[in-house]
Amino acid sequence: MKRFVLILIGLAAGMTACTLTDSKKTAEKPLPPMRIQSVEEAERVEKSLEKTPDDIRARMGLARFYSSIVYRKPYLRSRRYDNIRWLVEHHPEYPGLWTPEFSLDPEFDGSERYSRIGELWKNAVEKNPKSAAVAFNAGKYFFMEEPLVAEDLMKKACKLDPDSSIYACALGNFYEVYAFRRRKVAIPNALEKAMDEFERAYNLDHSANAWLLPDIARLAWRMQQYDRLNKAVEQMEAALKNESGEWFAGNLFYWINISKGLLAMHSGDRKAAGVFLLNACETPGSPQLNSFGPSMILADLLLKEGEKEIVLKFLEKTKKFWSSRFQKADAWAKEIREGRSPDFGGNLRY
Repeated sequence: MKRFVLILIGLAAGMTACTLTDSKKTAEKPLPPMRIQSVEEAERVEKSLEKTPDDIRARMGLARFYSSIVYRKPYLRSRRYDNIRWLVEHHPEYPGLWTPEFSLDPEFDGSERYSRIGELWKNAVEKNPKSAAVAFNAGKYFFMEEPLVAEDLMKKACKLDPDSSIYACALGNFYEVYAFRRRKVAIPNALEKAMDEFERAYNLDHSANAWLLPDIARLAWRMQQYDRLNKAVEQMEAALKNESGEWFAGNLFYWINISKGLLAMHSGDRKAAGVFLLNACETPGSPQLNSFGPSMILADLLLKEGEKEIVLKFLEKTKKFWSSRFQKADAWAKEIREGRSPDFGGNLRY
């Protein structure tokens, strides 16, 4: 289950978007993993590996398929483990091995298996000291369970390949996660480090990485860097003119208004903040807004200041883009009308 949570955090923060926008990477992209849709099909592919054991697409496809159903079918844990082990042993540099499907959870998969794969990753890094890809893939394996090891490896990847925005934004995501997640270890100045990495990724290519600007704006607000928040608004407005057809354009529009509303709250103008909150809902939507829903940072502040009706109007308007499959607007509105304070959960984080 923790791996599923990690996937959600990663999507919300835009980690996977890094792979779509890293224009500095010129290497030919590998073929996508084999698509496997049933246990029976997986068994046939496993059988074919007896003749072609070096079929990376098949190995990747099997590991991904098993990861998608292993919590419902625990007996497939050993098959998943075997394919991940083979990939780490033979192709630790392969793109895609950094995603959560290829990590193990010691509580579910067993600490012994988790440690064995961990040792294979450490050996791979030792054997490939100049490979940024190996260091990065290894770092992502340790992301949830051994954050200090993960941090060292991800920083090494950034040092080996300083032009990669994939590595920079993933390291920024790591720091942001550990700014709030303290069960394992506290990372000093994590929010500041997250901002530094997001800024670095953005500066590598303003156009390709303009999708990071809402994250930068959000961190600037959290760190009370109001001048930086103002600058982010200007950058988002400029980017929206140039990138209006991009998948992240809806995020830019939304966060331009949310940021202006936050700045209005900072100056004590609740009325203006309410107007910006409602204006934010004129966004055309985006993959993140349509599924995870809107950031509730500004709405929560207004609600705490007694602006109940504005927040209720806002929640109603979010249904224009927030998929009915995922939206919680009705439940939150009901709680507000009943005089309760909703728990906006993750929607206060992004």
